[in-house]
Amino acid sequence: MSGVPVTAKNPNVGTVKASVPRWNLIVWDDPINSLDYIAEVLHRHFGYPRPTCEALTLQVHSDGKAIIATGLRERVEADLQTLHDYGVQSTLERVT
Repeated sequence: MSGVPVTAKNPNVGTVKASVPRWNLIVWDDPINSLDYIAEVLHRHFGYPRPTCEALTLQVHSDGKAIIATGLRERVEADLQTLHDYGVQSTLERVT
């Protein structure tokens, strides 16, 4: 597993290290949304600078997808739902 290391005390064993999994939020290219629209959504929701949004949308267009954010599952699931509410095709992928 990869992710953020978390240390927990186990009275029977001592210190136990566990890994909190991280997730990628991926935006996919689709025939419906324009690049300008996707860039605007990324700017509004994530607060990324416009040049960053434009670079990410160009990656979506050229590669078919782009990793928009990485984080703990609950956070990226909330972002995923927001992107779906905007009509942006997106999914989650566990970081390996």
